[in-house]
Amino acid sequence: MERFKQAPGLVLLFLVLLVVTIVSLLSGGFISPTDELSPQNNLAVTAQAHRQEEALEESAGIWLEVLTQDPEDSYAHYQLGLLLVVSDPEKAVIHLDIA
Repeated sequence: MERFKQAPGLVLLFLVLLVVTIVSLLSGGFISPTDELSPQNNLAVTAQAHRQEEALEESAGIWLEVLTQDPEDSYAHYQLGLLLVVSDPEKAVIHLDIA
């Protein structure tokens, strides 16, 4: 319990990520095999694969590429925001707000 008192920000970050993940799973926010094939979906699948392999910088770069093609893609903003929460919280908030 003492460790949690020393790092309340990490506990809050964990809780936020947990809630966001649960909401995403419940809302069907992940790409399914039946989704329409498009260059953006191919990039999204690649970005998710990198994220699962913990290649977070590569995944973030791909989401940025998706946003270059479609700046209003809320799913890409959401995924990029999640990836940036730890490394760049200010940018993460911007992308999560847009999503």
